[in-house]
Amino acid sequence: MDILMIDKTGKKGIFVECKFTNSKMPHSEYEDLKTAMLAFPNIEEKYIFFVSKSGYEKSVVRHAAEDGAVLLELDDLFKIS
Repeated sequence: MDILMIDKTGKKGIFVECKFTNSKMPHSEYEDLKTAMLAFPNIEEKYIFFVSKSGYEKSVVRHAAEDGAVLLELDDLFKIS
């Protein structure tokens, strides 16, 4: 987990994993973040974000859709203003 933000109530959290490699983000990285989130059982609302330089494996895209996770690429970050 590269970024963790928890609101003042301790009930909402933003979890972010960033990968700056020339390969698509593998599913194992997706699962690693999901496992790390288990350390925060009191957070009721979990917002999951991934940032990847080179995109995502198909299984990551599929599971992100199921979990409501947001998949971003570097170009997406430059569009936010």
